[in-house]
Amino acid sequence: MRFDIIIKLLCLLLVANIMTSCLDGDDMNTPPGASKPFLEMTNNPSGGGNVNSGLFYFTGQTLTYPGTDSVGISTFAVALQGVVSYSKDINVTLTTPEAALDDYYSSDSLVYPMMPDSLFDFVNTTGVIKAGTTYAEFKVKFYPSKFDPIQNYMLPISATNDADLVMSSNFGLVYYHAIGNPIAGAYKWNYSRWNTGSNAGAPTTTATGSWNFLPDNATTIEVQSGYGNQNGFNVRYQLSFENNGGTLSNFKVKINPDDVKNNLTPAGIVLTQDATIIMADPVTGHYKFTYKVTNSAGGVRTLEDEYYK
Repeated sequence: MRFDIIIKLLCLLLVANIMTSCLDGDDMNTPPGASKPFLEMTNNPSGGGNVNSGLFYFTGQTLTYPGTDSVGISTFAVALQGVVSYSKDINVTLTTPEAALDDYYSSDSLVYPMMPDSLFDFVNTTGVIKAGTTYAEFKVKFYPSKFDPIQNYMLPISATNDADLVMSSNFGLVYYHAIGNPIAGAYKWNYSRWNTGSNAGAPTTTATGSWNFLPDNATTIEVQSGYGNQNGFNVRYQLSFENNGGTLSNFKVKINPDDVKNNLTPAGIVLTQDATIIMADPVTGHYKFTYKVTNSAGGVRTLEDEYYK
């Protein structure tokens, strides 16, 4: 009986220790209370939520400016966290740590050289988080027309400060990067939907606009489908190809499986025919894909998206 009691006491002590450890937090990410202020990098110019920095949001820090643009400007902030405000000015200086170039290698196996100085300029490299405020804003200019479209680049940005505040371990870096992919970039877009099982006759719904081919790696891009866009969630094509010395071939397309699982299925929509290629011409930059779904009411939809330069 005493042995049982001892075991129960040990279990209770273990649980208490685990809970205490969880409540202690991470001093460089979510410190407890307001006694340990810290700084984080954020792509939100207001220094607020939706930080979109760090490795967790790495893909969201991909530079997707059209290659024809001469200048693209990105705004970000160094933000104070852990306290409502600070009692004195905090002087902040940006850094570009080369050691961070390999941080994402275990996830995408891509080598990112440091972005050459000729491809960017900081509008400001120092700033002040004024007493009583929570962030300092920064801007960096990129020159997309000078980018080599088949070359990877990265500009990792962090910061130091004169208040001896630590940087967040999770969100202490902005990883601006460009993935060398010969078909990435901005495309014009036409969308057609037929409320039948074929594309015969005039489409029921059409739309136009533009979308970016966003690179997953050097030979795969993703791009939004009009059906997903009109329904308010992601339904993205994944388009892959082979690159043999600059000659692109063997194009394959499918609907992103995560979008099927996380967006179509919960909405009662069934992917009845996965995406197929109608046209894929990397020379002219002209692509057209189609797929079919059945919606929650049992209606069949035939969908086509056309992307072109």
